[in-house]
Amino acid sequence: MTNLDHYQKIRSQPYKAHELWQQTLVGQALKRAANLPENLPDQLAMSPQERILFELLKLPRTFETLTTCEVLPQKDAVAFLHALVSSGCLGRQGAHGAKHILPLEIRKLKAKFGLATKKAAPPPGARGRPVARQRRVASRPGAPPSARRAQPPPSRGERPKAPRPGFSHAGNPMSFSSEEFQATAAPQPHRPAPSERPAHRPPPASPARAPQRPPSAPSSGGLPPPPGTAPPGQPSATNEPSKGMAPFNPYKVDTAQDAELQAWADNNLASDLAKKIEAKHEGMAEQTHYQFLEVDERASAMEIKAAYQNMARAFIPKSLAKAGINDMDLQYKAGTIFSRLKLVQQILTDSNKRAEYDHSLQQKAFSQSEAPASSAEKVSMHKLKADDYLKKGQFHLAEEHYRAAVAENPKDAPLKTAYAWSIAMNTKRDDAERVASATEILKEVIQEFRHADAAYKLGLMAQGSGNSKAALRFFDLALTMDANHPGAVRQKEMWASAAKRAAERKAAQSKPKKTGMSGFLDKLKTS
Repeated sequence: MTNLDHYQKIRSQPYKAHELWQQTLVGQALKRAANLPENLPDQLAMSPQERILFELLKLPRTFETLTTCEVLPQKDAVAFLHALVSSGCLGRQGAHGAKHILPLEIRKLKAKFGLATKKAAPPPGARGRPVARQRRVASRPGAPPSARRAQPPPSRGERPKAPRPGFSHAGNPMSFSSEEFQATAAPQPHRPAPSERPAHRPPPASPARAPQRPPSAPSSGGLPPPPGTAPPGQPSATNEPSKGMAPFNPYKVDTAQDAELQAWADNNLASDLAKKIEAKHEGMAEQTHYQFLEVDERASAMEIKAAYQNMARAFIPKSLAKAGINDMDLQYKAGTIFSRLKLVQQILTDSNKRAEYDHSLQQKAFSQSEAPASSAEKVSMHKLKADDYLKKGQFHLAEEHYRAAVAENPKDAPLKTAYAWSIAMNTKRDDAERVASATEILKEVIQEFRHADAAYKLGLMAQGSGNSKAALRFFDLALTMDANHPGAVRQKEMWASAAKRAAERKAAQSKPKKTGMSGFLDKLKTS
């Protein structure tokens, strides 16, 4: 069956089938498919209003916007969009990139397809300044029109009043003779005497009825009369008057067909949801969180939340029960999809977790990209990134890059020392675990390479844990390996100055305190 035949089949279905399909499009957008023929509206015999809606679908539009833009009645718009989607002329996508429909777009398209309403021309006096209404002024008969127009209207106090009954305009009483009164009086109709009236009054004659027009055949665009009713002007088949009959609803389904249509709609909805579950579960393993949620990697938190809610409505267990899906395999796959969906929502809505996930994607892309020319280039690239993360205080990311660099060059003592130090500073690890791992790596470096910086780092770790004797031993060990190590020299000077100040305080406490002027002079000398 071709797409055009499928379009006509869907358009001929009752509205209840379209209404069930409409529930699957909540929160989604529609857009015209690519490579459609230019004469497709002519092939589908679209009306001008349908052509306007089809032109608006060049850009993605939400389903709610298309059905409420008042280009078509809502029920006709739902049936039209259902037929286009089912025939492959429209595609679905997320609502995050949908465009609004502007009234200017609709006006331009109505003008393009000849539906623009022309405004009635205003009367001649409505343009420019308003024309003052001219009053008609009573004047003497025979006066020229110009004189009548030029005569000013009488003031409110000078306007003539209507005369009283029986008086002239001048206020004089009028006299009438009986003959003049009978001549001017209206003639009275003749009323027969009671003896002349008939005993039985004949029934009134029925008025002549106008001939009725024969019923015209319904046009191609109109709807046929409802079943069981006769066309206007003809008696019904049962010869009974249709009192209290409800108006015909073309979208109402007969009771006999209701069960069959409901079963067809349920099967169609269940098959669509089953296909969606199979397709989503099949490519779920290879997809990133952004691909799984069908959003861009730069999507905002609001767009991610909206995409999560739209997808959760489709795969929630309540939707499966409503669609009548009882297959255990499909229910398991839908549960797997829903679990992954909740995990994706937790990661992408948390800024810290999302930053870590984006970094892992970059690492994966780097590892899958073309390998550098040599191992030395890999080491240098990882070391540069690790040093940068170390300066920023992101020790867990620095640890990953140092680990990758050490894996490429395990004989580099400074690199292994930096790797151990990033482990020791990574607070996301357990305290005991990170200290033990870093100490083991630094001791291996000291034994294998006699590296002074490794002993210096061990001294700093011991000093941080409060073991001052072990810290001094490691600083001395670093100076034996490299007498000019700047960090070890600085730490020894600090410890020596601290020991000197402690000895002076102890000696001052052991001396007897002097009183009087001699004690005062000693305080001045020491200060």
